[in-house]
This record gives sequence, C-alpha cells and structure tokens, in this order.
Amino acid sequence: ARVRRELDRAGGRRASGVAPRPEEAESAVAGVDAAALDGGEVAAALRVLRAASLPAPVVRVHGDLHLGRTARCDQGWVLADCMPGGADPVTGEARYRSPLADVADLLWSLGHAADAAAAALARDPLGHPRAGEVAAAWEARNRRALLEGYLAAAGPLVPADREVVRGLLVLLELEREARMAVRRHPPGPSP
Repeated sequence: ARVRRELDRAGGRRASGVAPRPEEAESAVAGVDAAALDGGEVAAALRVLRAASLPAPVVRVHGDLHLGRTARCDQGWVLADCMPGGADPVTGEARYRSPLADVADLLWSLGHAADAAAAALARDPLGHPRAGEVAAAWEARNRRALLEGYLAAAGPLVPADREVVRGLLVLLELEREARMAVRRHPPGPSP
C-alpha cells in the first residue's frame, strides 16, 4: 500500500469508476476460459460491480507483481521490478489500473506457491498426507494478512465498500489466471 501511495504521488491518480470492470474482465477471460465467468464467486462479483457506481481511482501499477518479486529482509519488505510489466508494450506509456491489480497478482501468487509446495511434498518418497490441507491453510492465512494490511493502509486508493473490493479482487485474480494461461499456452497460428 505504501508503494501504491508513492506511485500515486509520483505518477498521478486518474479518475475512474467500478462500472467498466465487469466488461474488461469478461473480455480478458472470454477467449481463455469463458466458463470461468459463470462460477458462483465470479458471477456474484460481476453482479456486485455492475450495481456499484462508486469511484475507483486508477494509479500506475507494477503490472506483474508476484512473490518472486518480493523479499523480506531486516529492514522490511523489498519489491524488485525486473520486467517492464507496468508499461504498455507498444507505446511504452505507463499502465494505469486499480491499485488492487497488484494485490490480486500477489494473492494469485500465494495460491500458486501453496499449490507448488503441496505438489513438491506429494512427490516426497516419505509422503506428507496433509500437504494439501497445510498448503491451503498457509494460503488462507497469508491472503487474509495481505488483505488486512493492505486495506488498513491503502486509504482513498480503494473503494470504501468492502463488497466492491472483494468483487474487484475476484475479477482481477481471474484476469491474472487468464494471462498466465495464455503465457503457458500461447495461441498458435490459424490453419
């Protein structure tokens, strides 16, 4: 949240609203996994955001923030930006999105880390019968801590309505998953 506030001061906040988010998410996800838009949590998020008329500022964002770009040291957390994820690849101009976009990327990566750890433990010849359960508990605890800390410090960068925040995060995580699916399986040339 402190990084977002600094980027807000340096790059300038732009006015926006919640209203365009459902269409942006549907557009990003439809070509990859349109069925994901019909899920209970996603459908609920779409309904909440379509009904909301709240302002939701956009700020310059990192564009590809995940646990691999973070480190904990004696002085606190450090973020490393090794890729130009925060700029448009064609124009080079800064990308402006909801500050929650980076939060959603971090939340997504917590799930990815938990899944990877559980899979590694499952391959252990000694076995770990509760690996999935432990990984899920680790993810849930860390998601909760990240969100609580971020929302406590974010101030006016996020909507005050926590239901809208949850809806935005659901859609932004879904968009992240769609981007990763495209990276894993890029579309091939048409026949």
